[in-house]
Amino acid sequence: MKTVAFVGMAVTSRADAPWDNPDIPIWVLNEMGHTDLVHPKAGDADPSPYKFIQRWDELFQIHARWDFTRNDNFNDPLHWEWLQEQDGTRPIWMQEQFEDIPGAQSYPLDEATALVAKVWIGDKQVQYFSATMPYMVAKAIVDGYERIELWGFEMSSGTEFNYQKPSSLFWLGVAAGRGLEIYTPPGCKLFQGPLYGYEGSTLIFKHDFVKRLAELEEIIPKLQDKLQATSDEAVRINVAHASIKPGNRAGLTQLKEEGGKVSQQQELFVAQINAIGGAIQENKYWIEFAENISDEDNQWVNRQHLEIRQRGIVSKQKESVGLLNKVNGQMLAVIQELKPKTLKKTERNRLTKKRNKLANERGKHNGITNALSGAVQENKRWILYVDQMLSGDTAGLGPESEEVVVQIVTPE
Repeated sequence: MKTVAFVGMAVTSRADAPWDNPDIPIWVLNEMGHTDLVHPKAGDADPSPYKFIQRWDELFQIHARWDFTRNDNFNDPLHWEWLQEQDGTRPIWMQEQFEDIPGAQSYPLDEATALVAKVWIGDKQVQYFSATMPYMVAKAIVDGYERIELWGFEMSSGTEFNYQKPSSLFWLGVAAGRGLEIYTPPGCKLFQGPLYGYEGSTLIFKHDFVKRLAELEEIIPKLQDKLQATSDEAVRINVAHASIKPGNRAGLTQLKEEGGKVSQQQELFVAQINAIGGAIQENKYWIEFAENISDEDNQWVNRQHLEIRQRGIVSKQKESVGLLNKVNGQMLAVIQELKPKTLKKTERNRLTKKRNKLANERGKHNGITNALSGAVQENKRWILYVDQMLSGDTAGLGPESEEVVVQIVTPE
């Protein structure tokens, strides 16, 4: 069986590639051909990241010329020099056949695209290549290979693989549909997932919300204690400020700095309390929702319910942030009007009252905005919980996860 092996960077299986089988060509990508690289800026990382590559037969460097020629290449600062030093005996597949790169070959994009000539977006033929692997798979089909082995490919981290993996799986599906055998090593995560409808759960039950509600309600008193401690500290500073001698500039400056820090802490704790409060109200909402949607023994919420609710809350949050920014702008304008020392007493009193009124409005909108922020973050948490249930990984969503909801919206 005519076989080709793709080798990637994942340490899970790359060492097990068929290095000793000369009948199976090894295809690598990007900077991986530079096997004797000693990275000049490795720091604590391995200075020779590609030393595990025992041989390679074809390299795929599909990036634009400006990209592979730059000297600040994070993976290999010497990549451009290395490309120019090749002897031309092994093909390097690129966007075009660059004359200054020995071995450079123009990638057969038209032939690759023709493999999916019946896939359309409207009246446009699909060119779905969101990573290097799809180009490699399409080339293997064009070259008549019957089996593709994937070593060192996982695409499981939450990085650019989020948009690269679907394209890669699409092309592996195209290859499989054309009769190619696709091999992945034991434990490879490329094709891992639940058997939809048979395995995993997409439901959150009422008791899950009840448990989470109890967790959140335990947080509020802790934050209130912290807020009270900062309020007591503010009183101490005010008393000290009233009793300090007018000529003690150093002491006044220190008290002013301490007062500023305490004020920031108070605002933070209030914002956190409001955010947790928003999260609490969301769980109460879902408890009532679950009670109304189904019978007593089977009360649940699904992902679609969460998504619909989330869209509405996000819209309200944006509206609230807009109102808060408007009030902040009005306050700044009033503060500017209060600056001249020549203001008449009546005018100063009027502006002061206006500023105080706006300050109260600002506090109200702050509270609403942060409560909505807490609600949004809590629903994100539950959506993530559903997704992780499907993958079998719900770590990090227990009682210690209050940090997830304490993300405060800062007005512009």
